[in-house]
Amino acid sequence: MKPQLEDLIDLHGLSLATLFRTIVLDHPSVIAAGRKVVEQTKEHASVFEQGEAPGPFVKYTWELDITADNLAFEFVRPIIFFSGCPLA
Repeated sequence: MKPQLEDLIDLHGLSLATLFRTIVLDHPSVIAAGRKVVEQTKEHASVFEQGEAPGPFVKYTWELDITADNLAFEFVRPIIFFSGCPLA
């Protein structure tokens, strides 16, 4: 879906955080997916409700060049890794 000029004008002057919330987190498909994720695992509610980046640590900075696979891994990444234990 290509944004219209009127949509871009409405976004002018907003912070990157506000733009991210407006364009990504408040998108209907992300809201729907977020509800499904939170139903299964309540610990991810802060990702969809507050914009916290997924992962075992509290952070509100998102990588701009993250791949879909790496983003998905952040939802299941353990805090520590054990030597000799496979990652996937």
